[in-house]
Amino acid sequence: MSTSTDAILFFGVLLDEDQELPWEDSDDEFGGWFIRNETAWKPAKECYDENGEHLPGVTEEDVTQYWAEFRDYESKHFELVYHCSYEYPMFGLALKDCTLRAYRGHPKVVNFGEIISAEKALALPDDRQVLDDFIKKHGLKVSEYGWYLVSMWG
Repeated sequence: MSTSTDAILFFGVLLDEDQELPWEDSDDEFGGWFIRNETAWKPAKECYDENGEHLPGVTEEDVTQYWAEFRDYESKHFELVYHCSYEYPMFGLALKDCTLRAYRGHPKVVNFGEIISAEKALALPDDRQVLDDFIKKHGLKVSEYGWYLVSMWG
């Protein structure tokens, strides 16, 4: 018997393994760190104190609205791709909507029309500029842009 892994095909860059990443010391996953540190996001109603506890008077509806706003503010231009394994992760940065995943036991037909629509193809230069600016701002060492096929075990 062998162990299978999930396959991930994406267009973007690979991050050099031997570097500190700006979000590594954060209690947040990449998406939360990105929103809190790289955007001007402010919720319509603050729901949490500095310890992550609900503020007095916060309702379930307030919390639902808070997280809906939070998710809407995620990067519209690129995403972090975890690969290798959860114990020893490696990372890539993929342009949004340029990622295809095939999960263990579920083969997937590669349809490049599904990955990049005509509208998205026209927006790629803008997305690339935002990603290039992020890489430069944080001094990240990355590979050249390309289509990368990686795996995730875990």
